[in-house]
Amino acid sequence: MQKALPLQLHPNKELAAKLHKEDPKNFTDANHKPEIAVALSKFEAFCGWKPSEEIESTFELDALKRYLPKEYQGKFNNEIVKSVTGNILKDSDASIKEVQKALLDLPKSKFGKQTYIQELLPRLQSQYGDEDPGNLVALYAYKFSSPDLLLTHP
Repeated sequence: MQKALPLQLHPNKELAAKLHKEDPKNFTDANHKPEIAVALSKFEAFCGWKPSEEIESTFELDALKRYLPKEYQGKFNNEIVKSVTGNILKDSDASIKEVQKALLDLPKSKFGKQTYIQELLPRLQSQYGDEDPGNLVALYAYKFSSPDLLLTHP
């Protein structure tokens, strides 16, 4: 397949049951969605989050700072990642487009260890456009890349 799958977030079984009980209209299934992928050729997959320190350095880029929550005190943790992700996913198409353009306009020297962003972002844009918030979320997701790696997500 030459096209990336869209951003998918799946709760574990306990959370799926809780969300379904609280809001069955929006969470229609009380079950979790375990997945497995077997690579038959070279592939890339984004699964879970990078270590907090790596995510934190990504959000030192001026274009991404707007997504930091007000309570951010200079240290990333699970709640900050959750908040940042929510802020990105709720942002307007115009703002998402503006942020992606700002990232691509930066000189490579501004990215530190995150230079992959200028190569990854255009590839995602070519598939999903420059207004897709999932493009920004992928920038701090953990990436697997291998022709023969078996991935499981319990």
